Amino acid sequence: MYHNEGECGRAINDFLSSKANTENLKREDIHFTSKLASNAAYDAVRKSIKGSVKKSGMGYIDLFLLHSPYGGKKARLESWKAVEDAIDDGQIKIGGVSNFGVKH
Repeated sequence: MYHNEGECGRAINDFLSSKANTENLKREDIHFTSKLASNAAYDAVRKSIKGSVKKSGMGYIDLFLLHSPYGGKKARLESWKAVEDAIDDGQIKIGGVSNFGVKH
């Protein structure tokens, strides 16, 4: 959402491979979160998720959030289905939402 996945991923990967990583941390020790800017059709969300994973260079995203409930019920449901399928494909470990109300 904030267009910084590449920079964050590079910083994390650089640290993990550096001498500063005195605890020998691995990718699995880092929790990386990103989110979808706005709900959309299924294919657009899958493309966005794949792009986020690629830009980050992290191999997968630990937590991927739907940023808000905007776009209507159909867009919310298709977006969530895309997150579920990305979990099944190993691109995401956990899906979640932010800024949603109870009714959503």
